[in-house]
Amino acid sequence: MSKSKANSTLNNRLGTFILILSWLVFFAALVAFPTLWLISGNIAFLIAGVVSVLGILFNIYLFSRGIVKK
Repeated sequence: MSKSKANSTLNNRLGTFILILSWLVFFAALVAFPTLWLISGNIAFLIAGVVSVLGILFNIYLFSRGIVKK
C-alpha cells in the first residue's frame, strides 16, 4: 500500500472517529442542558444549551462536508 493511501485511510478513520465523538457530545448536551435547567430553574442553562447544540451541529456539518470533498 502506498504512503498516500495509508495516510488517506488514517484520515478517514480519524474523521469518522471525530464525527462519532461529536454526535455523542451532541446527544449528551441535548440531555444535560434541559435537565440542568429543570433542576436549577435558571434559564441561562437552557440558553447556553441551545447555543451549544447549534454550534455542535454546525461543526458536524462542516466536518462532514470536508470529509466528503476529499
